Amino acid sequence: MWVKAWFFSLSILLLFGCTARQARERVSPPPPAARVSAPPPPAVSPSPAESPEILRAGPIFKEVSPLRTRRLSLSLHQEDAFTVFHLLAREAGLNLVITREVQEMLPPEARLITAEFHDYTLEDLLRSLCRMLDLHYEIRGGVIYIQAFEERLFDLSFLQTLRGARFGLGGDVLGGLAGTGGAGTSSSTSSGGAGKAEFVSPLKGQYEISGEVNRKSTDMYRQIETSVRALLSRDGTFTFNRLTGNLFVRDHPSNVRRVAELVERLKKRYGRQVLIEAKIVEVDLSRGHDLGIDWLTLRDTRLPTVSTATLDLRNGMPTLTFSYQHRPSFEGVLRLLENYGRVHILSNPRIRVLNGQPALISVGRSVGYVREINREVISSENISQTQTTVDTSAIFDGLLLGVTPRITDSGIILHIVPIKSDLVELRREEFGTNTVVTLPQVNLREMSTVIRVTPHDLVIIGGLILDKKDHETRRVWGLGRLPGLGALFTHSRRSREKVELVILLRVSLV
Repeated sequence: MWVKAWFFSLSILLLFGCTARQARERVSPPPPAARVSAPPPPAVSPSPAESPEILRAGPIFKEVSPLRTRRLSLSLHQEDAFTVFHLLAREAGLNLVITREVQEMLPPEARLITAEFHDYTLEDLLRSLCRMLDLHYEIRGGVIYIQAFEERLFDLSFLQTLRGARFGLGGDVLGGLAGTGGAGTSSSTSSGGAGKAEFVSPLKGQYEISGEVNRKSTDMYRQIETSVRALLSRDGTFTFNRLTGNLFVRDHPSNVRRVAELVERLKKRYGRQVLIEAKIVEVDLSRGHDLGIDWLTLRDTRLPTVSTATLDLRNGMPTLTFSYQHRPSFEGVLRLLENYGRVHILSNPRIRVLNGQPALISVGRSVGYVREINREVISSENISQTQTTVDTSAIFDGLLLGVTPRITDSGIILHIVPIKSDLVELRREEFGTNTVVTLPQVNLREMSTVIRVTPHDLVIIGGLILDKKDHETRRVWGLGRLPGLGALFTHSRRSREKVELVILLRVSLV
């Protein structure tokens, strides 16, 4: 009995506590975060006089041409094209105008067409019929105009600067040239104490390689003008403005399409760029490698990320190509070259070149020398004056690298012409009385090659070995020039080493 009374009392207490809690929640004020501020007063819209433009929010509807929404299926057999044009215009709810040129160009027997179309839009039907008859259509002000000629304006963005390049390698390798001087087989005649020596070498050997990239071949506007003139019909005309780069063409639609394809292809091909990165190094060959770098061993050496290695020895100039899985790297090849001697980096050019445009990289110095001295005695009224004329020239001591890229569908063709000249000495020679001429002695290495590369190739060109001789003389100041005793205070050192020129190329498309 007392258990039921206890349970009843507990139920009353719980019910009273819940009721009191709900009452407190209704009476207590809301927390500060729950308070809602009064809404701001509504903005007063300006009157039409104060604001001429009133923005109204609403849906934006785009007008859709009925030629793109209406679809038809047509089966035509020897039907007149003008009748079909009338049918399409009526289905689209548009007017139709067939120009007089079309009527004169297409007699009734030439307007008969046979075709089958299944579920085509009116626009596709109109385009297909005009293409069959070599016509052009335009829609202006709700009217379809069928025309015999199409007019189109092309915007060309080609480089107006014309660039050309010329190179010449080789020459008379045996020195079979006639000249004057004090050496060789000579014959002299005396007249008043004056003498002249002539010499002719009986040996002659001539081998030259010359090439030229003239300005006409790099003038894209000239090529386009010639091509457009050949593509247009007798009724077609064009106007070309070199200053703005605009080409206006008016001709039959088929000819205009051919011009458009030509312009598009030229812009796509001409606008591409080639990034050429090169490292031009000299390897001082160590003992045991006097014959040069062993290219077969270099080819068989495994480098990381290299998939294939190809060696070409046909032109007497080794060309080794490493094909990488990813971007080629110079570091691995440079470490391999260090096995054959000391490596000196002469140049590290990085240049962007347009397709078909020549580029020149030059690193070095220009050294001037006296080439000729002429003395002329001028006498007038018992007065003699000597007039001296000095003819100077300059020789380049350094490196020249000419590159011309050509982008094809299968890769990149590079025409490379490196020329390395080393000035050994400027020797002073005396001819006659007080006539001193400076004769330069130069070591020259040059080559010309055409190679095909891909963006994943690293090309190594070598084989230009130079027998480098160095002569150094040191004297004690003052004592080294004493007659008879100067040799005791003079030290001479002669050195001889072989140096091989190596060119590393990495090419990528931009």
